[in-house]
Amino acid sequence: RTITGGVAAAEALARWQDPEYGFLMPEDFIPVLEEKELIYKVDCHMFIETAKLQRGRLDQGLRVGPISVNFSRSDFDVMDVASFVQEQVEKFHISKELIWLEITESTLVKNKDKMRNVVKALRDEGFQICMDDFGSGYSSLIFLNDYTLDVIKLDMGFLRSFSPVSRE
Repeated sequence: RTITGGVAAAEALARWQDPEYGFLMPEDFIPVLEEKELIYKVDCHMFIETAKLQRGRLDQGLRVGPISVNFSRSDFDVMDVASFVQEQVEKFHISKELIWLEITESTLVKNKDKMRNVVKALRDEGFQICMDDFGSGYSSLIFLNDYTLDVIKLDMGFLRSFSPVSRE
């Protein structure tokens, strides 16, 4: 949190350690996976690993807090995201509040009718929905009237010029 300095939540982020090319950042591999509609495999893997991590921490009696997992635009075209996440929280016996679902602003804007129904269904099931990258290009506060969201994450480009006044 910008005011308290405390941890609000964590985010599961994909990184790739390739034996030939070394450490690859998401911008090096995610666009290709999105273009080929294979990103859902990474997103599902990230969700499962996050669920395992949360289950393990619970089993060890450790403190847990929410961890957000990203879902790409094409995920909603190639799979039933709502069914998948529901199956995983049941499989790992974890609370839905422990894994938040992140959807980018551009996904919510480009598929507004479909995504409005998806977001409503996921929230009705008890999942927390985060809009990622708000302020990255499509932003309008009027757009927020179309969705009920739990968290709005501001785009990093917007935050780079954070001053003490804007922080407050």
